[in-house]
Amino acid sequence: MSIRSTITFVLLLCFAVSAQDKTVAEIEKMMPPVKVATKLDEKGQKQWDKSPHQNCPVCEAKKTVKCMHCNHLDTPEKCVLCKKTRKAPCNYCLGTGALADPLKHALCPGCFGNGVVACDSCGNRGKIRWVGGGKKGTKCLICKGNGGVACEVCSGKGLVPSGFKGKIASQKLKKLKTGKKNLSQLIRQLESFSPLGRGRVDRKKFTKMFGRVKSDFPVLKKLHKFVDGMMKRVDQPNVKDNDKTQRRAWRRSKTFLLYYLVHQGKVVDLCIERAEANAKAAAAPKK
Repeated sequence: MSIRSTITFVLLLCFAVSAQDKTVAEIEKMMPPVKVATKLDEKGQKQWDKSPHQNCPVCEAKKTVKCMHCNHLDTPEKCVLCKKTRKAPCNYCLGTGALADPLKHALCPGCFGNGVVACDSCGNRGKIRWVGGGKKGTKCLICKGNGGVACEVCSGKGLVPSGFKGKIASQKLKKLKTGKKNLSQLIRQLESFSPLGRGRVDRKKFTKMFGRVKSDFPVLKKLHKFVDGMMKRVDQPNVKDNDKTQRRAWRRSKTFLLYYLVHQGKVVDLCIERAEANAKAAAAPKK
């Protein structure tokens, strides 16, 4: 299987109604290489260079992909992302054909670059079925019948600033290492997080994981608020198969967040590598 086929295959699994959570290993398979260029200055210190152009490996720079919101439906009634055309801007490159500079931006952990989120309550259909109600269903109160909602984490932009308020490239070594430690801890906790489909219990477990990591990666404050609010709205006991709906929503949110965290971890690693090399060069005896 080619690199593009592998990435696309795993990506599709994230949007399908899957019964399994994604592991960090699977997340890494679907992630294009994180590349940042450096150059030596006159003092032998590594400085950031202009980031190399990277054609998007998912859409192969074609800028569009099969719609990830309604591709699993035989006959979609609604789609807030593609308007039922079955084609949407590639969420990895936001329809530009090229990947963003990882020192500046990351895919939004709320919508995975789409700018909108498929409605979990109605399964992107615009209608919900109540327990004891008919098969036809009624207009979804969560998405107002649109089949999706705007992402409040990135305000519909699809990208968010990289860590440390977008200043990850200039952080000192000690700060970077602390940030990486907090990231790694959250990744471990999130990977083992197994939602039960029990509204308040799951939200409480989710909230406990974040800790100090939100101070270095402030976008997680917005993400936590967005996911918590969304899951409160999805928790509707009178809706048919509500427990399954909640677990599906958690799986998607967990996958998107894991992708963001793993990506930011790789960026932090590159920053640490540069900072350590510069510290070593500065401490070396001058010739």
